[in-house]
Amino acid sequence: MLGLILMPKRRSVGKSTVTPCKHDLLNRILGREAGALTRISAVRQVYWYDLTAGDGVPSSGASHGLVEASLLPGVLHNSRPFAKGCSPGIMLHHAAIFGTKQLKPLVLNGFEMQPETYIRLLSNLRRELGEKGWETSEDSAPCWQIGSAVAQYHCADARSYSPEPEASLSTSAVFIYNDPNSIAEWCLTEDFISRCPKFTTSLSTLGCNASGLKRLPREKRELWFERTELIAAALQHWHDLCLFSVGNADQWAYLISAPKSWRAEITEDCLKAHTKSGILKEPEVKWLREDIDGFKRLEEKLFLTKKELSEDESND
Repeated sequence: MLGLILMPKRRSVGKSTVTPCKHDLLNRILGREAGALTRISAVRQVYWYDLTAGDGVPSSGASHGLVEASLLPGVLHNSRPFAKGCSPGIMLHHAAIFGTKQLKPLVLNGFEMQPETYIRLLSNLRRELGEKGWETSEDSAPCWQIGSAVAQYHCADARSYSPEPEASLSTSAVFIYNDPNSIAEWCLTEDFISRCPKFTTSLSTLGCNASGLKRLPREKRELWFERTELIAAALQHWHDLCLFSVGNADQWAYLISAPKSWRAEITEDCLKAHTKSGILKEPEVKWLREDIDGFKRLEEKLFLTKKELSEDESND
């Protein structure tokens, strides 16, 4: 196939030093996706899924996502633009461009499971979309439309959701964004993937930091291997799986499923997003089908501790 007090500053869930990198990568990949879909005649309808929508408050580019007193939920001040600073903004921006052309129907479904966060999300969406020409209908779930694009946001756990029957058709194309805060919040399930069509791509974030993931028992951390295997098992023969590590101390990484023909472009997208992050350490980009040994080594580096890696090597 084919994440408010001035003293002291703290990081908000889903907003970290690499948040601008993550959002820049999503923006580049989704822009490429949207452009390609307009040219593929076999695709007649498009479905995008944001499994972890959050509150719709853009991260601050200047402070690398640190939440300040001036960034209260639902209030935008000194932050990145909505269309570039959060996953709802980025996905809605590209959906609006696609829908305005009215070439094919596009349905965007977003999910946020925390009620308080969902309320803030709706507040931001109503303000932003109302200013950008989206028409709203809230007879059931909040819904917006512009041209041939429809966007719906649900207060629900995406893990309990299956794609619409129409999204499973061979004439459909699907893009999935999955940004969990931990392995326990991974939202892309085996059932969801199995119901997706052959034209499916995805972007997932992987948090591998020493202060979080690396403190878990090895058997829990090894669940990350199962997550990558789950996506790899569903790849079409013309697809590949990219593992991109930003190289910082927190070892944030991203998993991208995309056409093999896009390897060079996606790799460049990763490198450009890394440059924007301001992280000095070199990033690593490995493609599963191009360099399976390198891909596996990078996985182990991200998911295992240095001690475990050393022990594994000595036992070989």
